[in-house]
Amino acid sequence: TRIPNLLQSQAALGHISRTQLDLFRVQAQISSGRAISRYSDDAAKAAAIALLDGRLEHADQYKRNLDHADSSLTTLDKALGDASDLVLEAKGIASDMVGVGATASERAGQAQVVNSLIQTLYGIANRQSIAGHVFAGSTPGSPAIVPLLGGYRYAGQGSGLLTELGL
Repeated sequence: TRIPNLLQSQAALGHISRTQLDLFRVQAQISSGRAISRYSDDAAKAAAIALLDGRLEHADQYKRNLDHADSSLTTLDKALGDASDLVLEAKGIASDMVGVGATASERAGQAQVVNSLIQTLYGIANRQSIAGHVFAGSTPGSPAIVPLLGGYRYAGQGSGLLTELGL
């Protein structure tokens, strides 16, 4: 059969154009490091990639949540340990001052020590972690303990913050 020259040249041009387009796609894949740049390239692979990307994002968020929870619990544990030490120290001072052997000036001096222990305990009660004030309940942006009429009052509200940690 005879093929006209015009048809033969158009077929060759179409073949060259498709080859150049394929080369362009391969070059784009090599330069970007991605096999798929649009959903229209391969819808099934693109959907699988989107699903895996979502799982990776969730895993990263869970890791960040665990890191925040660990930081908060570490701060909380340290604060409770410090508070326990202060209470034991105050208990020792109180037991030393009970009885006949202590003079008024010794008791006044120890009262100043106890006041400094109370101020330290106030600082511990308002300790902050990465999530805010650790003892403030559901309001970590505000201090847990506030001064009130020469004493102190708990100002936290709610049961605390919740963090999604996965299964």
